[in-house]
Amino acid sequence: MERKLKQRSLNEFFQESKEIEKENLCKVCQHRSSSPSDIVSSNPYVKKRRSYLRDEGAQYTLDAGQKNIGAQLCNDCHMIYDHDSIADCNLHLEYHNRFVQRDWFRVKYSQIDNWRKQNFCVLVDGGYLFSINMGTKSSLKQRLEEIIFKCVNIELGFPSDLNTIWKDDTTQLWGFIASSSKLKFPFIGAIILVEELDEVFTYTGDSTNSNSKKSFRGRFIGVNRIWVHKSLRRTGVATKLLDEVRHNMRNGYILPRSCIAFSELTDDGLAFAKKFSANCQILMYSVIPSKK
Repeated sequence: MERKLKQRSLNEFFQESKEIEKENLCKVCQHRSSSPSDIVSSNPYVKKRRSYLRDEGAQYTLDAGQKNIGAQLCNDCHMIYDHDSIADCNLHLEYHNRFVQRDWFRVKYSQIDNWRKQNFCVLVDGGYLFSINMGTKSSLKQRLEEIIFKCVNIELGFPSDLNTIWKDDTTQLWGFIASSSKLKFPFIGAIILVEELDEVFTYTGDSTNSNSKKSFRGRFIGVNRIWVHKSLRRTGVATKLLDEVRHNMRNGYILPRSCIAFSELTDDGLAFAKKFSANCQILMYSVIPSKK
């Protein structure tokens, strides 16, 4: 009887061992057939790494309370750029410096000497004032035109359909080059684009009511565009240069300030026009030719 009980115990032992071995074998086979991602996901201590495509354009930004995130508009140069993109920030820095710093407007002393020989030049306090006409052949003309298209029109908000410089032979482009012992190098500091007019109207502040405008006919100078570099603003440069223009635009004839008219004015332009006109009424004209 004891021998049978022992025999049964041995049989049960070997049978249980076979079942355990069989279960382990099934687990190994199941482990080999599973994918690596399933193994990683089953492990709570291993995080699955996000896969990125080369051409994936999505950009993820963590909003942690920063003020500058995503698309930004620069109030100085009016460029819209992505603050989260290093390439965009570098482009904005290069473009922004064009409006704020002086390097992009820098000229050489040798260029000034050549331009004085080629163009009409007036010596003024703090530099030189050059006059350029439509038929002028000079590198200064090309330089001033470049500044107008790439800087002046943008700052003044001139639309692309009205950015023409030369209308006729009466159009004159005046460029001021700042040059003094206080400056590290000379640079183009101001540009005035003027044209002769025979009809102007008074500024009323109400652009919607055309009946309130009084028109005048005579000999006038129209200021199409006037621009001063940021480093020279609020120093009286614009007033001084515009006075030189009305003294030298017509040989032997000095136009009074009351004969100076302005085109569409910005807020800063209106403030300048009021100061320049003093007690005189502000005259304006339209840069869009009237249909006759």
